[in-house]
Amino acid sequence: MGALCAAIAIIAVVLPHAGGLGLLGTVPMGLLAYRYRIRVLITATVAAAVIGFLVVGLSGFGAVALCAYVGGLAGIVKRRGHGPPTVTAASLGAGVVAGAVVVIALTVLAGLRQLLFHAITAAVNGVATVLARVPHLQAVAQEVKRIFAGALDYWQWLALGFAVVAIMGASLIGWWALSRVLERLGGIPDVHKLDASTDTGPIQPVPVRLDEVRLRYPHTDHDALRAVSLDVRPAEHVAVTGANGSGKTTLFNVITGYERTDEGEVYLNDRKITNLPPDKVFALGIGRTFQLTRIFASLTVLENMLVASPTGGAAARKRAMEQLEFVGIAGHHAALAGTLSYGQRKLLELAYVLVSDPAVILLDEPAGGVNLSLVNHIADRIRELNAAGKTFLIVEHNMEFVMGLCDRVTVLDSGAVVAAGPPDIVRADRRVLDAYLGEDIGEAEDLPDHAEDP
Repeated sequence: MGALCAAIAIIAVVLPHAGGLGLLGTVPMGLLAYRYRIRVLITATVAAAVIGFLVVGLSGFGAVALCAYVGGLAGIVKRRGHGPPTVTAASLGAGVVAGAVVVIALTVLAGLRQLLFHAITAAVNGVATVLARVPHLQAVAQEVKRIFAGALDYWQWLALGFAVVAIMGASLIGWWALSRVLERLGGIPDVHKLDASTDTGPIQPVPVRLDEVRLRYPHTDHDALRAVSLDVRPAEHVAVTGANGSGKTTLFNVITGYERTDEGEVYLNDRKITNLPPDKVFALGIGRTFQLTRIFASLTVLENMLVASPTGGAAARKRAMEQLEFVGIAGHHAALAGTLSYGQRKLLELAYVLVSDPAVILLDEPAGGVNLSLVNHIADRIRELNAAGKTFLIVEHNMEFVMGLCDRVTVLDSGAVVAAGPPDIVRADRRVLDAYLGEDIGEAEDLPDHAEDP
């Protein structure tokens, strides 16, 4: 709206005899004032005034300011249900203030005042000369020159009166025109405004969507991802599974910006994030664990958590301890991270992701290489987070873990989606048996006995 007002004001200034078009510039400003708070009008005015000044100088700035005043006054008065008396009173006050500012400015800027008076005097003399050419109007011409010369002795009052008359006239004309326009526009819905939600719960997380994504690594003769499409809805829990080398981790790398797609698009909350760098992606509310944990062995568990915290101080420490307590390793907060077992490092990685409170959480094989008790513990934590509104996308090689936890399953084979749907339907799909090479849960490194009850 600010740009529209600026464009109209610039045209009105640049085109000869097109000053009347400036009245149209009051319409977008009036509509803003009628439908929104005053700060919206101020923001649009600043933007429009900058554009007008850069293009045509002070005349553009002044034209925009006049449009903003007239439109803003009409819109505010109309929104509050008042009429012409309010416009008259408000414009009178505005005219007095504007006149006082003009008088002070001309008093201080004597050179500008003399230049202005010379210009006005030349215009009046020109009018008088034209009148004098008519025989019966010669006396009138002399009287005009005399009255004007006398009025200049009282220029302060002349400037004040001119400002009041001009502003009141512009305000009343603008009200007459805009009040009818705003009445017509009042019945048109503001389509870009969302209806107020009746849900008093927390704001829902944002979804992830992939549209025909394809990727081929350099120096290879086949695609790592072949036209993969995936839609993860808010607060949903989706798993991606498949054999080794099927493209699961590559899919995560594409979503989080670690790999650049060759074709297709990736969206977060309908915002295209295709090929954004990882730091930009994570800043939009995505958290991710990795197969190779990002743990600093020489730092304590708590210090690792503080590295991931978006804030500092006591609040960050409190948040970090809450997440360590949630995953079940708060008792190890002072231990060096390098002394943790493999399973404990898995839990620390999950807590590390949660400390930034992401809306969408990507877990890369959370159940890989740990014992059954820890698998169940991780599954319980994921269920709690999912019930609290977190959206999950999990890459997992453990088919039993996937089937017992998620809402939907997508099966990849050689970079292509071969099956997708609810867990029970996918399990019964023959293509899953052909594509998926399941492995038993590993027991290579288990948590200590207390891990069964973290």
